[in-house]
Amino acid sequence: MIKKVVLSFPVDATDRSLTYDLVKLYDIRINILKAEIQAGKSGNLLVELEADTDKLDQGIAYLIENGVTVSPVSSKVSYDASLCIDCGNCVSACFSHALTIGAPDWKLHFNPEKCIACGNCVKACPSNAKRVRTDIDKAKNLILAQKDVYVSLAPSWRASFENSAEKMIALLKKLGFKDVSETALGAQEVSIKTSQMLNQTEKGLFISSACPVVVDYIRLYMPEFTKYITPIGSPLMTHAKMLKETYGNDIAIVFIGPCIGKKNEVNYSHGLFDVALTFEELRMWFNDEIIDISTVAKSNEYQFVPESAYEGTLYPIDGGMNQ
Repeated sequence: MIKKVVLSFPVDATDRSLTYDLVKLYDIRINILKAEIQAGKSGNLLVELEADTDKLDQGIAYLIENGVTVSPVSSKVSYDASLCIDCGNCVSACFSHALTIGAPDWKLHFNPEKCIACGNCVKACPSNAKRVRTDIDKAKNLILAQKDVYVSLAPSWRASFENSAEKMIALLKKLGFKDVSETALGAQEVSIKTSQMLNQTEKGLFISSACPVVVDYIRLYMPEFTKYITPIGSPLMTHAKMLKETYGNDIAIVFIGPCIGKKNEVNYSHGLFDVALTFEELRMWFNDEIIDISTVAKSNEYQFVPESAYEGTLYPIDGGMNQ
């Protein structure tokens, strides 16, 4: 069993080997996804714990006894039981088995720890009992903190918004973003690195690391195929790294795209990017703060930074990765 949790360590516990004890005493395998901890200060670890159910429960109890707060990772999909009609549509759509229904109560049950944020249940639900968690406030807080916040904009925005590039950038700047860059720049770099790797490697099975939903599914449910995932960062991770190298490590980065799976990817980005928003969330933000987008003038001075992408913009279409 794999459980993803946040471990919050008090000051007096940060210099103790509690995570080592989990391995030694309870045979728990630990995958540290994100660390914000220093000796002598309180801190947090985002981790995946893997072991038999009994061992996991014992290990978590041990941490709690030693003053560590253990919190489940907040789900990217929320479930409102009061709206659910227990029709089972979402169960058929959920290939990670996070949603189940059956005897004896024949009521729907949701296990957020198994959710890989594919979004299939949200589309399948006829009563809107499943919804994607909104992170608009997180993005707003970055801007309110007077940080330079850059947008990593997925190339599929052109299919979702009837705006020119200049207009789209103008709207995002109106919200308070410093500048806008195309995630496709990262896709171009990933394609180059993948091509080089394939040319230098014997033929075999390779699974692209581009999609966080696929990567999470394999890691959680088909771990025997993990070794076939290409050891190359996703287009978003690669793009975020490029932006930090260009504009400094102190900038903040908000990804905006069609996929809610990116909300999972931010958890193990090691600080490369800060927030992931869907296009639907961006529309909500536009409606709340701009209301009439026709009043926002576009400018030829507004261009994607540090440059426009080319073949990387083909990623969203069938076969685009191969182009």
